Formats: sequence, C-alpha cells, structure tokens
Amino acid sequence: MIRYNTSEKIPLEHDLDMDTCCILLNLFNDRLPSVYQILWCSIASEDDIRLFFLRVRTFHYLIFVVMDIDKMHHRLREFLLNEQDELTRYEQAHGPVYYFSRELTISRKGLRPFHITPKYRDSSQTYTQLIRLFQQNNWIQPQIQIIYGQAGIGKTHCINTKYKTEDTSCFSINDKLNLSSLISSFLSFDSRISNDSPSVSFNISIHAPFEELNRTFLSLFVCGSLTDTSTGLTFSLPENQQWKFFIEIPHTDKYRMTIKDNFHRILPILSIISPYTLEEITDENYRLFIGQEEELVARFLKAYENRTIDRRLTITNTDIEQPVDFEELTNSDECRDYIYNCIQKYAPEIPRNKISELSFTKFMYRRVRFFTGHYYRFNMAFEHLGSSVMKQMINEAKSLAQIDFRRSNYPRNYLIYDPNFSLHLLHDGWNNVSTDLKHVFNNKNPSLGPDFKNKDYFAKCLSWLIDIKYDDFEKIINETKFILTENFTYKLFHVHERKLTRLSLIIEGDTGVGKTFLLKFYSVLLNSNIINAPTYDNVAPRIFERTSLWLLTTIIGDILENEPNLLNKFLQRIKPKLMGIDDNDQEDEVEIPNIYHPYTQSSDEDDDENSSKKIVMNCGPQLIVPPQIMQEAQSPAA
Repeated sequence: MIRYNTSEKIPLEHDLDMDTCCILLNLFNDRLPSVYQILWCSIASEDDIRLFFLRVRTFHYLIFVVMDIDKMHHRLREFLLNEQDELTRYEQAHGPVYYFSRELTISRKGLRPFHITPKYRDSSQTYTQLIRLFQQNNWIQPQIQIIYGQAGIGKTHCINTKYKTEDTSCFSINDKLNLSSLISSFLSFDSRISNDSPSVSFNISIHAPFEELNRTFLSLFVCGSLTDTSTGLTFSLPENQQWKFFIEIPHTDKYRMTIKDNFHRILPILSIISPYTLEEITDENYRLFIGQEEELVARFLKAYENRTIDRRLTITNTDIEQPVDFEELTNSDECRDYIYNCIQKYAPEIPRNKISELSFTKFMYRRVRFFTGHYYRFNMAFEHLGSSVMKQMINEAKSLAQIDFRRSNYPRNYLIYDPNFSLHLLHDGWNNVSTDLKHVFNNKNPSLGPDFKNKDYFAKCLSWLIDIKYDDFEKIINETKFILTENFTYKLFHVHERKLTRLSLIIEGDTGVGKTFLLKFYSVLLNSNIINAPTYDNVAPRIFERTSLWLLTTIIGDILENEPNLLNKFLQRIKPKLMGIDDNDQEDEVEIPNIYHPYTQSSDEDDDENSSKKIVMNCGPQLIVPPQIMQEAQSPAA
C-alpha cells in the first residue's frame, strides 16, 4: 500500500501530482504498463472491479495498481475491499497489487506499506527509464511538442501558423472530456491519414478536467492505447508510424507559480514524458504577426503620427489629379512599433497580450480601408478629414476590443461603412457626438437628413452596415416580430463587426433574455444579403445560393413529387459500385427499402452541438448512404 503525500503546501486541483505519477510509472518492474493493469476507482463499476481482479489472478507475472480508492462510493469501495480479501485468501499465485490511498490503513489483512525510495520520485530518472523501455520494445514513441505561456500571449496562433497543417486534427478540451468522442475521432482520423506524418493538436482550457486528462494522456502516450469501458471503443497508436502531438498548456495565476511550475502542477504526466520539447511563448520570441492587414494599419497610423493623413487631392499644372496615397511599409519591426505605440498611447487600458493586440488590429484594419477608397483619396473639401476619422477609428477599435454589454455605459458613437466605405454615423444623440466627428458631417445631424425621413434610424444604419435594402430589413423585422431596441442595435452592430473581422464572440446571459433570438434574427439578415442583394458586387456566393434554392424548390421538388421512388432507383444504381461487383450482377439485387433521410447516428449526448462541454473535433464529410447498404458494401472486404 502506498500513501499519498499529504504535506503539499499548495492546494491541488487533482490528486495525480508529479510524485504520484513518478511512483506509478516506476512500479511495473522494467515493463511498459498496459491499460488493464491500472484500475481507476473514481470511474470504475462493479464489473470493472471484478474483471480487474480476475486479471490479477490470471496474469500472475504482471504488476497491478489501484488508484483513487479514496474517491469511491462507499458501496463500491466495500465491494473492492471484499475482492481484495478474497485475493488474500487465494491460494494460487497472483500478480501483486499496489493501492494508492490516504485513508486505508495497514491494519487490513493482506496489506502492507511500501517504502518509496527517492529514485521513485525522480522525474528525470522516470523519463530515462521510459525512453529505455520504448527502445527495448521497439515501440515508436509519439512526438510531443508542448506550447505554454501566459494567457493570451499567442499560443494558439503560434500552433496554427507554425505547426498546424491542413491535415492536422484539432481538439479543444473545455470543462468536460468525452472519451468516447475522442476515441471515435482518433479512429476516424487514423482511417483517412494521407501522409507519413499525421499530427494532432490539443487546445486545453484552464477549466479542463485535469485529473481525467492526465489519465488519458498516460493511457495514450505510455500505454499506447485508449479504451472507453462504457462503449467498448478502443484506439491504439500505430506501431510503425510516429504521430505528432501539439499540446497547448493553459496558464493560471491561481497559485502564483511560474509558468513552468504551473505546467508541472496541472499536467504532470506530460512534464514527465516530454520534458525537453517545451516551447514557451513570450512577447520577445513571438511578437505580433505582420501581414498585409497589419501593414495597412501601420501605414495609416504612421501617417496619423506624422500628420500627413490630412493631405487632400491635388491637381498639377497639367490638370493631372494626384489622389492621397501612402507608401507601403516594408519593415515588419517598424509596423509593430507603430501598432504598439498606438495602443500604448491611445489605448493603455487594453491588456498587453496577443488576443487584445490582435483584436485591436483587426478592428483597425476593418476601418482603415476607408483610406483606400475614393471618398478619402479624392477628398478636396473636408479639412482634417483624415485625423478626425482616424481618432474616431482608434476609439472604436479600443472599445470593440473590450466591450461589455453587462454595463450600460458602453460607447454609442460609431462610424458605419457601406460596402464602398462611405461614412455614416450611428449615435444615441447628436449632443453626445464629439466636435471633430460633427465636423466630418458638416455639423449636421445625419439622422435628420432625407435618407432617414419616415424611417427607423437604427434599422437604416444596420441595413447600411449589413448591405441589405431598408425595405427588406423592415420586412424581416415584421415577419420575425423582432423589436429593434437601442440595446439590440448596438449588440447586432458588435456581432457583425466580429463576424467581419473573424474574431470569436461569447454571448452569455440568463435563460430567456433573447440570446438565441438575436442570433436567429442576425442570420436571417445575412441570408437576405445573399439572396436579395445585387449580384454585381460579390457574384459567386449569390449565384451559388440562388442556384441552390432554384434547384431545391423548382427542379428537385417537382421531380420528387412526380417520381417518389427516384431515390430508390439512384441507390440501386450505385449499389454495385459500393459493393465492387459487375453491372451484370445487378439482376440478383435485393430491392432496397424506401429511405428518404440520411442516416444519423443516435447519441445519448446533449443535442446542443455548441455546448462547451463537448470536445470540438474535425469531422470529415460523411457519405449519405443508408447503413444497411454500407454494411453490405463493407462485407466483401472484411
């Protein structure tokens, strides 16, 4: 019996700490453990316990370990101890069993303490032994790359740009780990690997179930397989192919530890088996990425700083117009400096991390494209147009990067851009608009202009923003019975800005406050943009959508109405191709039942596919083939 260390000064999120992992991995007498040699009592059933002790009696030359016995339900714990008592009375040879516990005492018959030597707690010695055992068993060890750093420093972006490929399978572990889904995804990924270096990416949340995650990583990387006892699903890493794993480690300041100590604390099994493949992301070694978007932002920030942004169109003596243009910046460091200086000077309240910096830059790029349009480049009338607009743009990007609708004092003055980047203004009162911004609109309230006559001001601004006709917007409001309040207007504005900049958005609130209704209304507006807008602007998606609607409603609808058995005929034609038989054998086919719906796998999981408690995984396209045909097609190859 092995007693847990109870002298830990820092509270733990789980019991599977570094010492416990090292001791566990050193117990198996120069063997790599198998999954069935470890009983995790916190998730075990009576059948699991019974099967475990049956293996103890059968494989007398192996070592077995019982973990988490203190976390068992008292009934299951009594059942396990009864099995242990029976094992004590067992007269034939059986495998030794090690129990990890804080509560069990050695007074029970058949239990005795196990003295732990210092080498059993040595992570370096444990790693060396694991490497030796991998080589001794000719097992290809998976390649593990650990990415860690402070929250928001750019770990995810680093993985996506430096390591991730088109064939990388990505998983996000949030507050729950669905082992069955994980195994199913691994099996699916393994079946469609098309290269010699398959890779998997894990994005782990700070709210992840770390004890369960450590068990999973131990089973996968040390035992070489994963097994879900509830479904019977099993996955094993291939013996002749090395998989690459890129694992992003979350960081918390809860215990005021260093970033590396935090990693050792929450995922000790990874720190043992992969101690030398660590990459810490910092501001110094992973600075803001500079692409075309970032360069454009920096270009106009430079013009704003050196006061050349207020230039206007000039006409030469030969009547040649010279619009306002600025040279492209070719030095990435110079671009970063202008962006960083802008944030430090005008938005010091923004947290200094990659998420905030990226959000600010994305919102700025969305806005500075105004300076590439003809309204600015050919401006001759408005003095200080560039500086007035840029000042407002910086304020907007600053507020959008950290907006919080839980408070009522969020900013309400925003420039609205139509597709050609002409300027409109969304505000909650002309008196609340700054003097510089009023000057841009000739000191006249645009909401009182002819464009807004007999029209809802908020609806008109949003129709400009989303690029749909005002009449279509009003029609959608009436059909959906949506009440467009001021608060909902600014929320829709924020959602659309996030959509255009491709930045993530979290919408939370009590049940019944209108979260789903808001998004449904927004989706109808986007669909209207595709279906009803002119085709000259963005031809491809509009033609694709309208062609699909025409095929569905006019062509396919009429065909299915006149030919109800058309799908059956189609399936009869493709069945020989699926089964790999000649066309001459079609006469012996059995008639296929009438099936009109694609097969969907039943699941006991929550139907909400956006739930944060699920593993987010890549799913390949599924053939819409009824299950009985698929089974018949696979039978000859079995």
